[in-house]
Amino acid sequence: MLITEDEKERYKLEGSLLDFTRIFFKLRTGRNFELSMPEGRESHYITIIKELVRVARGETKHLIINVPPRYG
Repeated sequence: MLITEDEKERYKLEGSLLDFTRIFFKLRTGRNFELSMPEGRESHYITIIKELVRVARGETKHLIINVPPRYG
């Protein structure tokens, strides 16, 4: 069974919230989604995505995310 390019893209987007965010951010805003790279820590986007994935898997039942204005 051959997998089409559209199916490959679909599986990629379903398997990675970060890839999904990058593609749809570009479609909605026309700009590239750029991750901040602070020295010695991971980007806050990566931290948020990890926690959202844990919620989707049912590992976390309650989640509050506070982001200061103009940081999103």
